[in-house]
Amino acid sequence: MRKYGLCFTATILLAVICCSLAATFTNDWVVRLKEGADPDVVAELHNFENLGQLHEDKLDDVYHFRHKELEKRHSVHRRDVTELLNQHEMILSSEQDEVLQIVKRNKREERYNDPIWKDEWFLNSEDSGSYSGYEYNINVQPVWDQGFNGSGVVVCVIDDGVEISHKDLAGNFDQLASYDLQDDDNDPSPRYASGEPNRHGTRCAGEIAGIRNNHVCGVGVAHACNIGGIRILDGPVTRIMESKALGFNIGYVDIFSASWGPPDNGKAMDGPKGITAQVIEEAMKTGRGGKGTIYVWAGGNGGKNDDCNADGYQTMRYSVSINAVGLNGDTPYYAEPCASALASTFSSGFVHSIATTDIHGECTKSHSGTSAAAPIASGIIALALQANPDLTWRDVQHIIIRAAVPDKLFHHEGWVRNAANRATHTNFGYGILDAFRMVEIAKNWTNVDPDHRCQSPQLTYNRAIPAHDSITIEIPFDGCDDTDNSVKSLEHVYLELSLKTPRRGDISIDMVSPSGTEMRLISTRMFDNDNVGFRNWRLMTVFLFGENPDGLWRVKINNSGKYTAQLETMFLDVFGTVNAPIETDVSLQKSDDKTVCDTLCGLAEHAYYDSANRCQKCNNVVEIDVKRRNELKNGF
Repeated sequence: MRKYGLCFTATILLAVICCSLAATFTNDWVVRLKEGADPDVVAELHNFENLGQLHEDKLDDVYHFRHKELEKRHSVHRRDVTELLNQHEMILSSEQDEVLQIVKRNKREERYNDPIWKDEWFLNSEDSGSYSGYEYNINVQPVWDQGFNGSGVVVCVIDDGVEISHKDLAGNFDQLASYDLQDDDNDPSPRYASGEPNRHGTRCAGEIAGIRNNHVCGVGVAHACNIGGIRILDGPVTRIMESKALGFNIGYVDIFSASWGPPDNGKAMDGPKGITAQVIEEAMKTGRGGKGTIYVWAGGNGGKNDDCNADGYQTMRYSVSINAVGLNGDTPYYAEPCASALASTFSSGFVHSIATTDIHGECTKSHSGTSAAAPIASGIIALALQANPDLTWRDVQHIIIRAAVPDKLFHHEGWVRNAANRATHTNFGYGILDAFRMVEIAKNWTNVDPDHRCQSPQLTYNRAIPAHDSITIEIPFDGCDDTDNSVKSLEHVYLELSLKTPRRGDISIDMVSPSGTEMRLISTRMFDNDNVGFRNWRLMTVFLFGENPDGLWRVKINNSGKYTAQLETMFLDVFGTVNAPIETDVSLQKSDDKTVCDTLCGLAEHAYYDSANRCQKCNNVVEIDVKRRNELKNGF
């Protein structure tokens, strides 16, 4: 076994090294024409622009052509375009231009002196060793280059404590954003104990606010923000304590980062109640000067046997629910399906974990789980708030779904495009959150209109769902047309239901919007033996942002168990606006653009791990997606 393990490791290392040597091509071609050919005519025929003759005093009939549609820089060698040019009767030869790998022959200096900076592959690092220029990252370096670093934004990590004496955090520590709810004092430092169980919060804080260029550990996403901590998870947590944590100094704290929730055992179902729910509602009204506090929540580590719609902390419309994606664009084994996940950021997968700060003033390269993904998103949001402090909590969510990029994950099956032309996936939300896009959109974002709430009538069904069978319920809905609650552009959609079943884990629920967008609201959970069922439980999806709710909704309840279940009541509860938000001009490739899979297919030429398979899957997904949208457009 050891032999095969070493072989596998060697293969991965070779693949990564080859990946780092991948060529970069341009949209320029050198074209040699036959004598007498008209370069403008030939260029136009092949969708090129003729930029003139090259070295006319030395070479005859050699021209510089630039393709009108291809990107200026891309990783794919477009041999197909070259072959097409060479088939033209007036072209002797053509060659695509490429970016040369040329460096000055002086001593190489790393951009930052932080010792584990080179291991922070999830950042857009130019110094990350084998991962230099790696395609899978949050693209934060261009944001830092513009001077955005989180300065003036306050982030609080609610966890098991934050080591405020750590040299990579101390300079950013903010006492006004910190408290110890276990010992009831102002010091949120973790309790050191046998086995060191209380390092989680310090690791999360380092991802957000690790100080740059201080010769200590790594670099945080928002490395100049104010960082605080609430120590609460090191001991019994009561509802009152929870409410104090989530409502702590909400007039001052901008972002709370929470990497916790009900047990990820595939059978728990809980969420904020009572005083906690009241405090969160108040934070939306008065937090951040009335703009609303930002709550970032980790998506959960229950894997395929759990579902985040059983986690009421994530199904709050106030939460920014973040799932995880691995280094190679993989779905980590622990990631839960989630119709309420807005986006994904990076964490441990099958290869590498997250490098960050650790307790006792140390560093680690082994932070993992969705616990590590949520703080990265918190840091990105801090950068966006620095760029535009006037963003409301709803503005932040609107920007996230526009800044999340699905393209590099299109090799996964299961993408569904909503009627607003955005791709969604229960493992990834709207895609990988891109820091540069987030900030660029935030800069010129126009605040969304106040939202409205519209509910369908609450109906009593008393419908039996036989064993190994399903029922479909149709809900006519007009979006409260011609009322003060009118919704024509959706944001959050809840399906609230009461359903009795001898075994709750046997139930899965799917919903189809009037526009034909399908989504799974909750999956079966093999470990959930609860015999109470769903009591006024609210299943939520964020996958319908921008759709019109008017029309017929369909809800399919599937019973895979051997016992009959009973649907009692059900209704829709939707939030949104009359007018859709004003869009910015930050462009994004659409999945019907044939270049959307270029990255994966380009890597396939350089022995990247499983990249040939990913390339094919990506093209298949795009092809199916285009076909589906054409059918919808044509009324099929």
